[in-house]
Amino acid sequence: MQIFIITRGIYRFTAYVALPWSTGQAPTNSINAYMLFIGTSIIILPFFIFVAFMKVGNYSNDGRKMGIFNIGRFSKRLISGVDEIETGDSSESACSENRWLSAVWKHSLPTAPLLHLLISICFLFPRLITEAQLIRHGFLGKGKFLALECQHYVMLTTLYF
Repeated sequence: MQIFIITRGIYRFTAYVALPWSTGQAPTNSINAYMLFIGTSIIILPFFIFVAFMKVGNYSNDGRKMGIFNIGRFSKRLISGVDEIETGDSSESACSENRWLSAVWKHSLPTAPLLHLLISICFLFPRLITEAQLIRHGFLGKGKFLALECQHYVMLTTLYF
């Protein structure tokens, strides 16, 4: 689905650049923003695929249930009565910093849905920018834009009702 949206965005970009603009060429700011957002989504896509299929250590991304106590993991502490297990590491500050970063990573937002949200925003903004420029330069009227957007929903409701 993501690859289809990328190819559709590329076709939309070529059609956008090929329009007969009044200044001779398309607005450079909107072209740069379009390429930036589509390029960002292409760069993020492999990371999204990797994170979606692999366990990365993030509890919310990996589907780990919180609150389940594993007695086998803590049996040595319960039997010996020792509260802390010695690590043998003399650098206390480096150890505490690593624990803090590890805790933030483990309990942060789910990675795959967050990357998916970022990719979808990167696909949404170029379309909004180009349609705003098309309306601004008179290629697309406001009424025509709303009719095109509502036509999709009207077709869906007539199919199902």
